[in-house]
Order: sequence, then C-alpha cells, then structure tokens
Amino acid sequence: WRDLTHILYQQLSIGSILQAARICKNSGVSLEDILYSPPLRMSKAVLVPERIGALGPDARETRARLLRGENLNLSPLYREELAKGNTRFCIDPFKEELFQLANLLVLKGLQRDAFPRNQQEIYTALDDFELKFLPLCPLLVTSLKAMMTLEERHRPDFIEMISKLPPYESVIDSMDSKDDSTPQHLNNSTPQHQVYPYTYSSERMVSSQPI
Repeated sequence: WRDLTHILYQQLSIGSILQAARICKNSGVSLEDILYSPPLRMSKAVLVPERIGALGPDARETRARLLRGENLNLSPLYREELAKGNTRFCIDPFKEELFQLANLLVLKGLQRDAFPRNQQEIYTALDDFELKFLPLCPLLVTSLKAMMTLEERHRPDFIEMISKLPPYESVIDSMDSKDDSTPQHLNNSTPQHQVYPYTYSSERMVSSQPI
C-alpha cells in the first residue's frame, strides 16, 4: 500500500501539471498561479516517474486492439463507444487518464493481470481492493474509488483530485510512523493529525450498459 500511495501522488502531480499547462495555453493564466495556489497544495518534493495510463492518440487503433480482445485499460464509457464503432465521441482526456491510473493501481494492488471490462467487474475489483487495503490506508481506497467513478461528469480530474488530498509530506510522515500490524482506527500510538483523514464519496454512479 505504501508503494501504491507513492505512485498515486506522483502520477496525480504530473497529471495536474499537464492539465494546468493546457489551462494556461487556453486562458493565459500563469502556470505557477495554478500549480502553487493554496487549494492545490502541490508538493515540489514529489518525484515524477514515467506517466501511466496515457490515452492513445488514435481511437481507431485502440478500437482495433479492443476488437482483437487485447487487455486494455479503458473506462466503461470509452470501451462501449469504441465497441460501437464511435471513434469521434467527446471525452475528457484527463478524466479518462485519471480512471486508467486508478484502474491500474487497483489491479496491481490485487496482483491481477486482466483489467475489468464492465461495470460489474469494476465494482468487484473495488470491493476486493477495499477489503484488502481499507484497514491499512483508507486514503488510498477512497481516492481510487473516487477516481473510478463511472459517470465522467461526476469524476474529478487531476487538479480537482489532488486538491482534496492531504499534503504529500504529511502522508509520508504518517507512513513512516504507521504500524501495519494494527488497523489504523485502533492504532492509538499514531498522533491524530497523522491518521489519514481524507475520505471521498464512494457513491457509485450508474453508467450505460456494459458491453
């Protein structure tokens, strides 16, 4: 769970930077004003590895891979539209990448190889992930569940997501002091400010029918 949490912050950070850069290009707002404003609380200490879950530039190629039965990391909406042959539908690339990032972290946490292909498989994977990791790190569980909200309009983007997380440094401090052998809510030795306080709505949004 520690590695997954590190990757979560790292990828949210680079995704926020890229999203902010697009906002700056379209609006003329300074990148620094967006990234280091108080609501975002971006940590300059976060090291950014190679990006995860980037949306492919050619929807036709992605559709061909889908029809060949390849194991693709896609949101149900994207998967369904491609299966129907719609390669020109409108999609928020940052929200799609956010879903893909969470989907990959859930898969790695469960040590599975196949990405969920429909709504029910996503629910099952999230339930299994919650059962395994909630006692250790509710921050990780609630964050990934929010990132995998099925209906795109209710799903946060990178900037919205990282703005609701506690600062990276405080999470690292809490990791270093946490005893994995004791569920978090029973670990009285952990100072209150170091207990992961963040929860995100886990309400599951209904998407269109799975393919």
